[in-house]
Amino acid sequence: METMHARRAFWSAHVQAWRDSGLTQVAYCQQHALRSKALAYWIRRDRQGREAD
Repeated sequence: METMHARRAFWSAHVQAWRDSGLTQVAYCQQHALRSKALAYWIRRDRQGREAD
């Protein structure tokens, strides 16, 4: 069973890789077999976390 910590680490790595890639969210997700809505959710969470700091 996946822990929330592992899930956060997985998506945090993908959010950073997407930012570094220069690709659109959809193109990045197609290359990595991810759901674009899931990536968008984690991008929003990351952005909100950064604003809280």
